[in-house]
Amino acid sequence: MCYNFENVKKAYEDQLKNYIKNSLIPNLSSHANNEVVKISMKKLANLGFGYLVDSTLSSITGYYKVRDWIEELLKEELQKSGENKCCNIVLCDYPEEFEISMREIPYYVNKVVKFNGVIISASYPCVLSKKHLYICPKCGRIKEVYFSELFWDDKVFCEFCGGKMEFANVMDYENFQELVVQDLSDESEYYGIEKNPIVWYCGAKPYYFGHVKITGIVREVPRSSKSRIYELIVQAINVEKLGVEKSLINLTEEDVKNIKKVAKRGDIIDILADILIPPLLCDDAIVRKAILIQQIAPYLEDIGKINILLVTEVGIDKTAILKRIGNIPGNNFINIAALKEEELATPYDKRSNILGKFYTVCGGVIPRTLGVLCIDDFNENNKLSTKLSEAFERNVLTTNKGSFYCVPAECSFLCACYPKTKFRKFDQKKSIIKQIGISSILLKNFDLIFPIRDIPDKDRDEEVAKYIFLKYINSDNEEIEGYDYVFVDVGGEKIKIDFEFLKKYVVYSRQITPKITDEVIEKISNWYDEMRKNHYITAKQLNTVIKLSIAVARAKLKECVDEDDVKEAIDIIMHYLKQVVYNPKKGIIDVILLYKNKT
Repeated sequence: MCYNFENVKKAYEDQLKNYIKNSLIPNLSSHANNEVVKISMKKLANLGFGYLVDSTLSSITGYYKVRDWIEELLKEELQKSGENKCCNIVLCDYPEEFEISMREIPYYVNKVVKFNGVIISASYPCVLSKKHLYICPKCGRIKEVYFSELFWDDKVFCEFCGGKMEFANVMDYENFQELVVQDLSDESEYYGIEKNPIVWYCGAKPYYFGHVKITGIVREVPRSSKSRIYELIVQAINVEKLGVEKSLINLTEEDVKNIKKVAKRGDIIDILADILIPPLLCDDAIVRKAILIQQIAPYLEDIGKINILLVTEVGIDKTAILKRIGNIPGNNFINIAALKEEELATPYDKRSNILGKFYTVCGGVIPRTLGVLCIDDFNENNKLSTKLSEAFERNVLTTNKGSFYCVPAECSFLCACYPKTKFRKFDQKKSIIKQIGISSILLKNFDLIFPIRDIPDKDRDEEVAKYIFLKYINSDNEEIEGYDYVFVDVGGEKIKIDFEFLKKYVVYSRQITPKITDEVIEKISNWYDEMRKNHYITAKQLNTVIKLSIAVARAKLKECVDEDDVKEAIDIIMHYLKQVVYNPKKGIIDVILLYKNKT
């Protein structure tokens, strides 16, 4: 349907002025300049402005003509009342807004859609010429054309005499940023820029990375002036930055109820840890618990992240462990031995598209990971491993591509490697630290380091063999009870806990922010004092206990950290300290051993 803007103005001008005067202006801030004013299109439609609302959906031009017209009328009314300030109008809250996945975008042209995604590429903010003035050389009439270069309007004709009009001037500009957004349903699989939708965003605040909720109108834009092939872009009305926990998975009311029920069990952390890493892959219960806790609290505001290093013997399938954890929403998996530097982060990469050339500022795997980045073979690429040290310490990654640029790195790291020994087995006569093959520059960045040995055990080996045979026999790849899932009893009700439930539990629990009480502070302080008297530890280990205590409480959905949570946190860090930095000559725990390793 074609909408004539002049007819829209004639039909609604008086009504719109009354609406602005009586409803809009009284709700504006008295002192704010350049205030963002959101106009509810649903409210306008209910007041009888249906034709105006529909005209904004008809095209990009229609949207901006109506928006600019409302801005002009608002400015006029403000001047009449003695106020000389500017307001930025945003048309939002449409009567029909469709919650969709990105794969459904082609079915909603000229409709308002909402979807969640992760920004994998973004242009620098720039200014786009919005309104162009054309003059007819025959009759002298003028015409305003919106985004002529976007729609390839190189030939503009006079509506009265039919003559070709000439470009005269640019009348107005619009702030512009282009985002490339990846569908979250792809579950950490990176499909490349060309297969992800382009979001065209005109807003005061730029976005460069992170998970976002986008509300916008799907538009068709021709590839060239002669082409009848159209690209689909999303004209963003609003871009909302989301935390990982709000954007990665859909939780139903039933899911939340079941999560709260099982959280009341005292052994819930152990149950979830066994689902995350089956005992067949790692028989160390404390290690499994520590890794689960890291997933639940990958990054704690004002405290930092929890980074873990696993040093496994060759009989332990570390790759299977990391890939499994990489499937949790927000996580990613990479093998650093086969990785190129530009795959970590691409902050300055030229790219051509329908609107010209722009610079992407956040490509790569690190900006897309807001949970835990699982890195396999960590000691097999010293150059990249060393480069990652600043991502551990400063939450940024500096890259040199034409110039130096910092890319955000807000994820935690779960790294794994084999010991640098003969046959990839630990030598019991040597220190664990000397067998890792990683320098002290990197080792000091890990909160926890766990050696995992492959020790023959008859019962465990029989369980592994039984599970493998069951998988071969089961041709339909169905889950096996007791291995892939368990049923837990909560108040007489049986609830199934499998990997899908685990993912939902992790995402939900990340929203919990437990508080630390005075009693907890005293308990942690007492532990630190005692350890300093008899052993050598630093404030880093104190900080790790604090982070682990909060993470344990978060895993149990508690509002406050209690002494039981601190005890579990201390058990985890002591498990690491006794295995890795125990000095048998002095008979004490001595973290200075971490700083003596020059490998």
